[in-house]
Amino acid sequence: MKKIILCISFIVAGWVIFQSCSEDTQTKMKGHTPDSEVPSPVKTTFSAKYPGASDVQWNKEPDMTKHVYQVKFKFENKEWEIVYDENGNLVNSSK
Repeated sequence: MKKIILCISFIVAGWVIFQSCSEDTQTKMKGHTPDSEVPSPVKTTFSAKYPGASDVQWNKEPDMTKHVYQVKFKFENKEWEIVYDENGNLVNSSK
């Protein structure tokens, strides 16, 4: 009986720990950069150009001496991939 209770306790503890992971942590585990780590100028430029974009996924990537922010998303029934520098300037884009 003690073994059953101990086993159930471990299962419940594991479930609680897994559920307590924040969305940002779960996003990082999938290889994506959470919105909270994307600079404001980048998000502002993106939102102004692509209002209503869906399935937005950010990735922070090194580029020579700085970082760039790649965003993959859907807009107007097309899949897009755009790269911005840290100041929100367009580096590259593709549909």
